[in-house]
Amino acid sequence: MYFPQGYYFRTNPKITESLRQELGRITNLVEERIAKLGIAKIQPGKETSLSLYPTPGYSTSKVLKITSQLFKEENLSYSLVDGLSCINILPPRVDKGEGVRWLSRVMKIRLNDLAGIGDSDGDLPFLRLVGAGACPRNANDKVKKVVKYVSPYSNGKSILDIFNWCIKRNVEAGL
Repeated sequence: MYFPQGYYFRTNPKITESLRQELGRITNLVEERIAKLGIAKIQPGKETSLSLYPTPGYSTSKVLKITSQLFKEENLSYSLVDGLSCINILPPRVDKGEGVRWLSRVMKIRLNDLAGIGDSDGDLPFLRLVGAGACPRNANDKVKKVVKYVSPYSNGKSILDIFNWCIKRNVEAGL
């Protein structure tokens, strides 16, 4: 979590040193046995999770199957979550729901006063908690069932639409 006042960052306390070490091992294994074979690319810039994006000729379901087999062979504790366009490799017991609970506690903002945008199963834990969950038109059906607003737009164009929906919702509520 980034704090602009004082310019500092905090990592969720559930991300332990042993989890960081396991992620290092996972990163090396995924690089050797998936990325170098051209099956998927690792999204750069993450330090507590990984995202694998299938390369042409591979689907997320195929990458999930290959990665699941690797995790089973290596007895890894991290979770695999199938997204719309990628496979997320997440630390155990730390999902987006836990992240938004932590944000709520640290920032002293009620969960009901938070908004969130999601599109796939990995977003369900936090979308069920926030007061104003929303999604783009191309979100999966499970997400559409739990949010308060489904944008008529897909992908990036939906973000502006959802922001406008949140503003209108707050104005109507007198906030």
